[in-house]
Amino acid sequence: MTTAGTIITAAFREGNIVPVGTSPSAAEQAEGLDALNRLVLSAFGFTIGNQLREWQIPQQQRTGTVSRTYPMLPGSDVSLVPTYPLYPPPNSRIVWDGSAQAIFLQEEPADGAVMGLVKGSGAGGAIPGVLTIDGNGRTIAGANTVASSALNLPVRWFYRADYADWRTVAPVLATDDMLFPPELDDLWICSLAIRLAPRFGKTIAASTSARFAEMTAVFRSRYQQTAPTPSGGDDMRPLQESFSNLRWML
Repeated sequence: MTTAGTIITAAFREGNIVPVGTSPSAAEQAEGLDALNRLVLSAFGFTIGNQLREWQIPQQQRTGTVSRTYPMLPGSDVSLVPTYPLYPPPNSRIVWDGSAQAIFLQEEPADGAVMGLVKGSGAGGAIPGVLTIDGNGRTIAGANTVASSALNLPVRWFYRADYADWRTVAPVLATDDMLFPPELDDLWICSLAIRLAPRFGKTIAASTSARFAEMTAVFRSRYQQTAPTPSGGDDMRPLQESFSNLRWML
């Protein structure tokens, strides 16, 4: 793994800001770290993953004597308790009400998928319930399950398929490992060098710009997500009418 400090030092050399064999000063390291964190965090939801969509737990029960009045054919079976997907869809923001719940993340997450967790209505009490999140065959920050009581909400996780682990998305320190694998180091080195160059009166070399464009294409290709349908079709509920034996959707 590559530390953030290594990326910063390489970026200063890439932009010819520091001579060969020297390292950035403490002030330069701090400036580079701030810029690197902003570059990495801004990639989520745009370059990597999709914009997160809300997925509420617990799902709300319908009210009233029936949940649908038309068409209500003879033999219709419409429960007041709706049928929902078993797992939150990929790239979801889980909105939790503070009650004791247990959920599983999706079975086959795509490399680069992002999941979030926030407190919703009811979660602001002094003693909320505990939400247990199971990685469903994967780990979450190295653990099989995580409990809301051990998390600083809101939180986001990014799926690293090469480790079968959901990594916490957060700013890093210079001594921390990068969120992304080493084969993508050139992307962050070149992009950081481009961001720092104007501050030091430097001109970016054509080779740096070309490498940045090449690595951006690699990055997008690796973490390309399957976009949800505009109607949110992955969340559509199956039909309940008697004539629909397979409970299929239109």
